Amino acid sequence: PKIDLRLEVAVQRACREAIRAGLVSSAHDCSEGGLAVAVAESAVMGGTGAVLDGEVPARWDAALFGESQSRIVLSAPAPNVSRIQDIARRAGAPCAAIGRTGGVRLKFGRLVDVPVARADDAWRHGFDRATSG
Repeated sequence: PKIDLRLEVAVQRACREAIRAGLVSSAHDCSEGGLAVAVAESAVMGGTGAVLDGEVPARWDAALFGESQSRIVLSAPAPNVSRIQDIARRAGAPCAAIGRTGGVRLKFGRLVDVPVARADDAWRHGFDRATSG
């Protein structure tokens, strides 16, 4: 895939500045599996759920699993979101609040609703089960 280096630099600059400012709780790129995998891995590693409540376009597969360049999912306390958006705007990077963290479930609109414990089990043991069989 082609990469827009100007966009990549802007996204990385914004992300690093927000982290240095102490505004970010976690960050995960979308390069291996897309948005859904990045959020699921973050939930599994952090032990907390997430709800993505934005509208999912008609191509839900591309929205959730597309591995397009220059996308990083940040989690942050709600009071920090507007400051992160300001940093992104100044850097020339797109930025959107897409949901919130907390709870024990992963929810992606109306498409996905699973307990984090089930996602954790699948992430840790899924390949072993699939190949042992």
